[in-house]
Amino acid sequence: MSTYPANPESITPAWLNAHCDLGGTVATVSSTTIGEGVGMLGTLGRLELTYSSGNGPASVIAKLASQHEQVLDLVQTFGFYEREINFYKHTMGDIANIPTVHFADVDSSGRAFALILEDLSTCRIPDQVAGCSAEDAVVVMDAVAKLHAQHWNVDRMTKFDWLSKANEGTYREGEAQFNMVYEPFLAVYGERLSATGREVASSLRTKALRLADESIARGPLTLIHMDMRLDNVLFNDAADASASPVYFIDWQLCTKALGAQDVAYFLAWSMDDPVRRANTESLMKRYHGALCANGVTGYPYQQFEDDVRRSLLTVGIMAGVASIAIPATNQRGRDLMDAYVMRTFSTIDDMRAYEMIPN
Repeated sequence: MSTYPANPESITPAWLNAHCDLGGTVATVSSTTIGEGVGMLGTLGRLELTYSSGNGPASVIAKLASQHEQVLDLVQTFGFYEREINFYKHTMGDIANIPTVHFADVDSSGRAFALILEDLSTCRIPDQVAGCSAEDAVVVMDAVAKLHAQHWNVDRMTKFDWLSKANEGTYREGEAQFNMVYEPFLAVYGERLSATGREVASSLRTKALRLADESIARGPLTLIHMDMRLDNVLFNDAADASASPVYFIDWQLCTKALGAQDVAYFLAWSMDDPVRRANTESLMKRYHGALCANGVTGYPYQQFEDDVRRSLLTVGIMAGVASIAIPATNQRGRDLMDAYVMRTFSTIDDMRAYEMIPN
């Protein structure tokens, strides 16, 4: 087991040389903290490197544990760090649109980890608070559909035995977590939600587990990102026909679930209300068409549409928990969390997702 740096500034040439095969011997490291108000569950840094021998990358990205005990309690409960480490260890070479990993490890407590990843800073990262354009959303829907189709019926794939379903293990703590934050959530957002939104939040206090069980029972399941939002998508605008047009990062929440969950999550949080309302139907049809074009059969559009509406309720639960359990460290983080809650519950209203609340 390795020793994990506490922050990007504490990563030394000796640590990199001992733990990473970068193609050369690192001589110097210069670190810069990045992603403030973007990543919510960890600390990100860009490491500029020079070498005394060999020829490695000029820079890499370091992803480390959060500095906030409140966040660490949450990630320990749900096993988020172990999940991401396992993802990179088991899927490298299998999924085209993820960065190359140079090091991935987590300690036995689940509260400390380190990832050293390919620096994809040449890619474009739109601002999630401002919202996704319809054109970028089309690219995302195509890529997500391809990812889901590749792992359709994932529960039958033995190489993903390490990955739980979204209603198993620690995910069954979701209802209890939502109840713990419900009163402070209502204190912050209650007056800003619609009357229907408040009713939905209240109902989900006792329906979250049943909702998860019903969703998983519907199937078929696939590998989903579960945090499919604009800040976790890097656009490779210069990609040729052989390269992925987007990269997906931050796989701490990945699980086995309905592919519609990723679609609902992206539509609800990554687009401002006017753009979403004008494009939801076309984007959902784009995703479903791409899913079928990539070999998925026996999944009619009406079933998918119902799955998206049902999945929006799960996004509402996640937004409620995150808005209280994850501290916003700057104004951008606060704006992002406000967008999470308000856009999600607006989408629940617009798509009448409340009709999918279990009896």
